[in-house]
Amino acid sequence: MRLSRRSRRGVAGFLEEVPVLLIVVISFILFFSALDATFTTLSARQGRSSFAEQASLLLEDLLGYRNLTYQGQYAVFDASRVVNLTESNISWEYHPSYGFEVNITDRSDYPAHFDRVVASGALPTDPSALRLGRYAAQAPVDLWVSDVEMHDATIEVTVWE
Repeated sequence: MRLSRRSRRGVAGFLEEVPVLLIVVISFILFFSALDATFTTLSARQGRSSFAEQASLLLEDLLGYRNLTYQGQYAVFDASRVVNLTESNISWEYHPSYGFEVNITDRSDYPAHFDRVVASGALPTDPSALRLGRYAAQAPVDLWVSDVEMHDATIEVTVWE
């Protein structure tokens, strides 16, 4: 067996280290790019998720809206107040920072119907124009017309941004 000795005739290892260094640098760049993409996607999903809740929150608020309900009863609307509902009523009361549409549809068999659509603006037809998307929530309600006449109806709230 031959013993190795120290020698000054060795070759510097710089050229062997360059490819390894390149692999390490590229790996770090890919890792941090993936990390950034993950957090960007996560924050966008959380923003859309909290925005989706806005439709449900506005719907819950409208189901108990004192200027719409009959004698303050939850989800029982006064038909005369439904036909007088305006966008400014909702905007003044709830101050939404997004576009909305409230659609009350009378589903009864009575000849007189009390339908109402109130919108803060037109919903864009191009889905890519929406920053956070479009979300809707609906619930059944009763429309009080008189003590002997009650209509079945639905309320649908659509929000977009």
